[in-house]
Amino acid sequence: MLSGLIDRLRQWKQRRPHGMTLPDGNRITYRDVDLCIIDEIYKGKAYGNPEDIKEGDVVIDCGGHIGAFTLWAAKRAGPSGRVLTFEPAPDNLRLLRANVKNNALPQAKVFDCALADRNERAYLYLAPAHGNPAANTLQGGAQQKTVQIQVRRLDDIVLEEKLARIDLLKIDVEGAELKLLAGAQRTLALTLRLVMELHPEKIDPYAALAVLETANFKVDVVSKKPHSWLVAARK
Repeated sequence: MLSGLIDRLRQWKQRRPHGMTLPDGNRITYRDVDLCIIDEIYKGKAYGNPEDIKEGDVVIDCGGHIGAFTLWAAKRAGPSGRVLTFEPAPDNLRLLRANVKNNALPQAKVFDCALADRNERAYLYLAPAHGNPAANTLQGGAQQKTVQIQVRRLDDIVLEEKLARIDLLKIDVEGAELKLLAGAQRTLALTLRLVMELHPEKIDPYAALAVLETANFKVDVVSKKPHSWLVAARK
């Protein structure tokens, strides 16, 4: 009983919100379990260098989490740019929306949905209470808690938003990459540069690479780990 209470207190501490100022001046509200994602973006530059995004750029963030990459991109794209961010998990979404609002970034627009190959209601499998909240997935197991969410095709949203080009498409959707790409053929045709994290334990990464090559991207595997590949592609 005591060990269970200690475990719950540890989980609560890990997920209690904190605030800090990021290197670019953005202010972010986060939980201890989110620090690895913030470090990945701001210190590890997993999705590129600051100069890769320029004033006026159009950026799409698929898998927005609490908004670290969205803040990073919106700061660089500036008021004349646009950042579309997608996040279906309720706890992450609340922090994402607050972080965008608190930094006064009207160029960033948040969408409360996951992305796949059709428009429907679906179940999102939530990461364990002690795990990384960025690991919520559409490809879960029977023992995981679920929440019902909206799933949409990226192509439909790009059409609704009247986007004529996409300077950077960032994808980190925990195993739903192939479904997202299947619903984003028009989007890929408008995209100049793409960065995607692939999860080999959930999908065949070579199948995703083949989709990009068929869409006329030049693909480079930036890093390859047992549980994730980072892929960069340019037209």
